[in-house]
Amino acid sequence: MKHCLLLFSLLCMITSGLTAQNLYLETFDSGTKPAGWIVSSNASDGGWLFGSAGLLSSSDFTILSNGSSGIAATNDDNCNCDKGMDIITSPPYDRSSVTSITFQFDLYFGAQSYQGDTESGRVYASVDGITWDLLDNLHGHNGWDSHTIDLNNYAGEKSVYIRFIYSDSGGWLYGMAIDNVAFVVPPALDARLDTSNESG
Repeated sequence: MKHCLLLFSLLCMITSGLTAQNLYLETFDSGTKPAGWIVSSNASDGGWLFGSAGLLSSSDFTILSNGSSGIAATNDDNCNCDKGMDIITSPPYDRSSVTSITFQFDLYFGAQSYQGDTESGRVYASVDGITWDLLDNLHGHNGWDSHTIDLNNYAGEKSVYIRFIYSDSGGWLYGMAIDNVAFVVPPALDARLDTSNESG
């Protein structure tokens, strides 16, 4: 039994030292468009905007505070304009030095419908900024929700771009917000317990 407790304690010490490594984190806390990010839109309000949750909210698209001083958001309720293709694209990030990587972000998005139209949100990745791979059709939430996407297929790439697209499907819908966009190297656990024959 003493050997089992010792082994358990050793494993706890090993795993407590394992932490994920942030290679990049964008919090949007400056309240302005971060350097290198590109926004494109047909909307009359400019598409994706930057600021506090309160500033970017409206009467029917109230963005709850997530404790952050800044977010990126597109608000169709406030604009009621052409948000059929609101795009926000990150600058390229060098991931050539890693063999394992995840993409994480916080999302505020309801995927709601109104008068027969349903809003949609998608996230993409690219290695050249021209050809884009769909990572996820984003589902709706009642509040902020954290997403993690496996990007191991992009580990080792010299340039990786991320793109979020919001669409109001031609209707008067609500909107979408993002925050805490990060590339993360997950911790590796090399310790392994094969068998234990300790009987007492």
